[in-house]
This record gives sequence, C-alpha cells and structure tokens, in this order.
Amino acid sequence: MEYNSSRLDSSEALMSVDLRRAPRHSCRVPAQVRVRGKSYPGFIVDVSETGVRVVGDQLKNISTGDRIELFSEDLGWMTGGVRWQYRGTLGLKLEESSNTRAKFEAFRRNFATA
Repeated sequence: MEYNSSRLDSSEALMSVDLRRAPRHSCRVPAQVRVRGKSYPGFIVDVSETGVRVVGDQLKNISTGDRIELFSEDLGWMTGGVRWQYRGTLGLKLEESSNTRAKFEAFRRNFATA
C-alpha cells in the first residue's frame, strides 16, 4: 500500500508527525484519569519521561488543553495537560519534575516492553 498524506484529515496528519522529545516505551497499564472532578478508567499504552498515551472508551469528551490527574498502581499520581485527543486516545504532557523522572525510570526498568 502506498502512503498518501492527502487522505489524512488534519488530526490524523498531526498524529503522523513525531514531535516527541523523549523515547516512548510500550506498555498496557490500567489507570484512572481525573479531569473536572470526574474519574474515568483507561490504559496507559506508552510512556516516556515527558508524557504518556492513554486510551479508554470514556475519554472521548476530554479536550485538548484540559489539566488532568493520572493514577496507576505502578506509577502513582501524576499531573499534566492534554496535548491532543483523538477518538478516546489522549496524548498527555506530564508536568516535569525529578519525581516524575524517577517514577518513569523505575517503571521503564520494571514494566515497559520496548
């Protein structure tokens, strides 16, 4: 199949460009996303020291720019902002701190698959 970028809508075109600063590591970790006082289930499907990608059927109404709190048993609580959203998948930029970096490194050593 030949790649044809003219067939992508604008959100798909943006998702095809890799603008990430840090390498991603694949995983599948149950998580809770808390936004605007409500909590939604999902799964962290990749992680880096600067962000995560979260998927979930109930995440479709979360918007780009929303501030979120994210919890998983393996990573604990983290905060960040929604950089992009597409059909129940969120790209989150985590607030950078030494605590976030330490959580990521411990997680990567113990759980990440790539």
